Order: sequence, then structure tokens, then C-alpha cells
Amino acid sequence: MRVSPADAVNMPRIQSPGSNVPAIQAQYGAAVGAHHFRFLGIEVVGPANNTDLVNLMELGTTDSVQNTTAMIPHDFVIDRCYFHPNANTAQVRRAIALNAGATDITGCYIEEIHQNGSDSQAIGGSNGSGPYNITNNFLEAASENILFGGSGSYVPNTIPSNITIKGNYFYKPTSWMGVWDVKNLFELKVGKTIDVEGNIFENNWNSAQDGTAIVLKLDQWNAARPWQVTQDVTFKNNIIRHSANAMAIQGRDYTNGSPLGNVKNLNITNNVFDDINKAPWATWKDGTAIGGNSLYLTQGPQNVTFTHNTIINSRTTINLDSSLVTYPASGFMYENNIAAHNTYGVFSSQYGTGDATITNFFDNQGGAPFMKNVLMGGPSNSYKNHPGNYFPAAGATDPWSNVGFVDLAHGNYRLAATSPYKNAATDGTDLGANFNPITTATAGVVSGADVLAPYLTGTSFDYAGLRQAVNLAFSEQVIGLTASDVQMQNLTTGAAVPAGSIAIAYDSIAHTARVTFSSVLADGNYRVTIPPGAVVDPTGNAMSPAVTFDFFVLAGDANHDRTVDLTDFTFLASNFNGTGKTFSDGDFNYDGKVDLTDFTMLAANFNRTLSPSTPAALAAAPAARAGSTVFSGDAVSRDRLVDGLI
Repeated sequence: MRVSPADAVNMPRIQSPGSNVPAIQAQYGAAVGAHHFRFLGIEVVGPANNTDLVNLMELGTTDSVQNTTAMIPHDFVIDRCYFHPNANTAQVRRAIALNAGATDITGCYIEEIHQNGSDSQAIGGSNGSGPYNITNNFLEAASENILFGGSGSYVPNTIPSNITIKGNYFYKPTSWMGVWDVKNLFELKVGKTIDVEGNIFENNWNSAQDGTAIVLKLDQWNAARPWQVTQDVTFKNNIIRHSANAMAIQGRDYTNGSPLGNVKNLNITNNVFDDINKAPWATWKDGTAIGGNSLYLTQGPQNVTFTHNTIINSRTTINLDSSLVTYPASGFMYENNIAAHNTYGVFSSQYGTGDATITNFFDNQGGAPFMKNVLMGGPSNSYKNHPGNYFPAAGATDPWSNVGFVDLAHGNYRLAATSPYKNAATDGTDLGANFNPITTATAGVVSGADVLAPYLTGTSFDYAGLRQAVNLAFSEQVIGLTASDVQMQNLTTGAAVPAGSIAIAYDSIAHTARVTFSSVLADGNYRVTIPPGAVVDPTGNAMSPAVTFDFFVLAGDANHDRTVDLTDFTFLASNFNGTGKTFSDGDFNYDGKVDLTDFTMLAANFNRTLSPSTPAALAAAPAARAGSTVFSGDAVSRDRLVDGLI
């Protein structure tokens, strides 16, 4: 459940003392950064004298002094906190400066974040590592509600990564028009492996920029920091509404001369872009301003997929600029979408509207066929070389009447049963967005009600520890996980791991479960299955469907390459008679030392290769004995809890 300003009366307050000092600041730049803090139910406020403030909460820094992994502050949980200036007219540039390692930001309310002359964000950072879980927050900021990038990433081979942004309400009040500098609702200038799903992005207008809601690009690239990229981004099941323009994708940092290919693998699937219009979002202050553009491509982004989106726009469908001649957008896919064509449709200044632009910029650059799109009001003869698209005429009173939406006037853009584009997509579903997953994913976004089911954010098998363990990381606090819920099968032999031999240590701060075993697992390929409904959050939302995770065990395989050979023997020999060792050092029976027993285990498997296998028949596992679930406080004891007890 998300907090609101009404909860402030029950919250302890941490207030900036002024002089541009954050209310909360994590140590950084030292040999070891601050780590393992949880902030629960805290009101975080700007200075009482309303002087300008850069950061309310500062977790790490964008300065180059933070330049090693050890220096990055890490393991923070910011849970149901309220961030705001002391007065709504005060200038606070950023609520949370997120230049940290693992951080969860959940159920928070961030409002009135703005500073003219500088970019302001509810959450912003560039010099951290992740993973980040940003879920079910209200995020109100002027320049970018969330921004990753904009400053350097100074830790070698490290950028913000493994980021989940889910179930958040990105919002700019229209009362800010003419008051605060506005740019975008969401912008990426660096980052990789990012999932943006089930959010609502609302209100964006022409101000300090042209009013594009979503921007994906690269910035601050440097030849000395070639690891800075923007890649592997999934943007799905979101609602973006009331904006001058919808989305812009820039494929390289042309200002700093980055090479082609640093912005790639972007999947924009199953979203609704509603009220992407010139009026009022572009023309509110300038009647000649341009707006209503759906998608703008520049500087050659690679492998962009744009599919199953519904866009209610008043200008171009796709606008491609001249830089794509030198820096082509290779591997572009545009299919199964519904959008308005208007005057220009798919347009470039080099080739005009339609076929020539698609052929030169997409087809000739390894793109997928441009097909199964509704280009409402477009001239079909301009696209005759690209069959399989649809050009319903614009209606006289309702331009979209020939598309067949259920209820355009009230924003229900599902296709009616009589629509000619029902089940017409390449995958047999409706053209445009599939509304069922969008409705489910965004059901509680505006209200802040917790309707999101927990999900796994990470899984691993721990070879390096002092005992075998399966690690499970959840998106939020979960309850109800027992040993009998962790179903494990040796796929090689078909034997099940008895639930009675499994113990679970759950860390309620980090939302992680460590699954250990009473004896060393036998060699083989293993599959872990958690059945649907076995894990729920405190609100009662159940994880579903079933999730699985595979790993393997091979005694003697110290380097985990599935083959026991001379390389593994070298690891064992170099640690022989050592104590405090792990599997990777040659301790194959997990007794903390490398000795003759481990050598015997390696010798028995020497030259053996364990190939991945398909599941054998699953044997029935014995029932778990009473009390087999163990909840450990070890990890909790490392954390500092700042608790408002709400």
C-alpha cells in the first residue's frame, strides 16, 4: 500500500538543515560505502528556510570520487516514505539521488520536486550499479519524474542495471504550466536490463523541451568510459496520456561522439499512448508549436521492436531524421500497431511519406517487414510496396469511427467485436494493445492500492558459499513460503529432493530466501519449482503462475563449466590442505577444507561432462516434517532500521 500526504501526521520527520545539506546522506567515496539501511514510514522534508536544495536523500554521488565498486553505497530499502519541500514554492532539485547498489523504493509519495534552471527528478542517478526495484510510488517532478543518466558512470564496467519500474504513477500537475521547467515523464540516458511495466505516465507539455513523454537515449558517453550504454529495455503494459509527443529514441551520444550500437535492444510492446496532441500540450503557450508525434527516431538505435501499441495522436506516426542515413536504425520492427497517419504518417525529409522512407530506413537495414498496422486516415497508395497494412478513412465527426473502438469518448480503446481489425495481428490477436494485461497491471496505480503480485527478481545457485544454497530474491516482502513449496527435482535421475531435507532462511529486509539442504546434493541437473499461490505478499496478492529455476551440481567441477578436467584439478591442487575453502576452491563435500576426500570425488568424475537434460519423471517427494521452515535473523542483524511504525 502506498502512503499519501495524509499519513504525514503519523510519521517521524527528517528535515534538511539547510545550506544545501541533504536530509539523509549515505557515506560514499570512502573505502566502503554505507550499506544495509531501511527507511520505513519517514517524512523527508526540505529545509525550513526554503532555500534551494539539490537532494533530499543522497545515496551515493555522481562525482568521480565514487569510482570503485566497494565505494558504492548499497542495500537500501525505502518503504512508504513521503518526500516533499517544506513549502510547495521551494526549489528542490531531486528527492532521491540514486547512485547506489541494490535499492528498493516502494509505496512512497514524492511531490513538488522542481527547480528552474536545473533538471529536477523524483528519482535520478547515473553512478550506481543496481539492482533497483521501484514499485507502487507516486512520482511528481518537473524535468524528468525518473531519470537514469545525465552524469558520468565512473565505476569501471558499471552502470545502473537490472532495474524494475512497476506500478508507479508518474504525474505532473497542469498548474505547473508556466511556473516550472518541464521536459519528460521518463528518460533513460544510460542503463541496461530495465523493465518498465504497468505504470501510468500523465501530463507532459512543451516547456524546457518539446514535451516528449518518454525518451530513450545515451548521454555523457566518454571514450574513457566505453561501458556507458542504454540497452535491453522492455517497456510494456503502460498507459501514457496527455502529452505533446509520445516517444523519442536516440541511438548514440552524437555530442560526445559515441559509436553506433550503444543504444540497442529496446522492446516497446502493448502500451496505450492516449491524447498525444498539439493542443493543448504543445500550443498552450505558443500557437505555432509542433506536437502530436507518435515516435521519433534519430542517430541509429539498434534492434528496436515497436508492436501491439495503440496511439491516439494528431501528427506523424513515425518521424525519421536525416542522421539515419549515416547511422542507420538496423533491425527495426514496427507491426500490429494502431495509430493515426494524419498528414505525414511514416515520414523522412529525404524520402517523404510512405514506401521510400520505409524501404531505405527499415527494409534495407535488416528490419522486419512493416506490416499489420492500422494507419488511420492514411493514403494506401503511398504504402503500396508494403502490403498487409490497413488505412481506414477518418470519419467525418469521429476520425476513429472506422477503426472500431468500443468507446473512444471514454478512453476504451479495445476493439469491438465488429472491428475489422479484431484478431488480425500477426499472432492472431487484435491489432493494437491487448487491454487485459494493461488493465491488470495498472489497476492500483492511481489509488496506490497494492494489487501487484510478488514476483522473482533474481535466482541463483550458490557455489561459492560454505554450503550449497539456492537464493531467491522477491520483488517485495512475502509470507507463506515453506519447504514443501520449494519443489526440487534431479532432472538427470528423476528423483525429488525430499521437502524434509530443505530449510529456508528468509530475510524480510532484503526480501530474499536462502534455501539450504541437510546433505550435499547428488550430481545432476536440477529444477526448482514454486507452484502458483505458494507465495503471497502481506496484502494477499499471490505469485502466479508457477516459476522455475534450473541449476546443476557436478562434484569436481570447480570452475562450473560442466566438465571435470585438469583445470579443476589445478584449483584443487593449489588449495590442497587449505581450510575455510569453498566448492570453487576444491571443497566438493562442503566440509570447509580441501583434502583427500575432495580429490577422490574429483577423480571419480574426471573427464565427465554433464550435459543439460530434459526432465525425467518426477518422483513424489516425502512430506515435509513439522517445523522445517527456518526464518533466520542473521541478515536482519546487519541492517539499520529507521522505522516510522505506520
